[in-house]
Amino acid sequence: MERLLDNIVQFDSYFERFRGICEEVDFYYTEEGYPLFVSEPIKEGVAGDLETAKELVKRILEEMK
Repeated sequence: MERLLDNIVQFDSYFERFRGICEEVDFYYTEEGYPLFVSEPIKEGVAGDLETAKELVKRILEEMK
């Protein structure tokens, strides 16, 4: 996700605000793929990340119009 973000920021710096969520998504992927090596995420943190991810998706869809 971070490499993808690096590319899009070159065209629209607005997306830089989503760097944190991209890092978190990478963490969640690692946890899903290697559940024995990563601790369980905090439920409240996941909920907040979900809202941020929804904002990111909304912005991307708006830009695609």
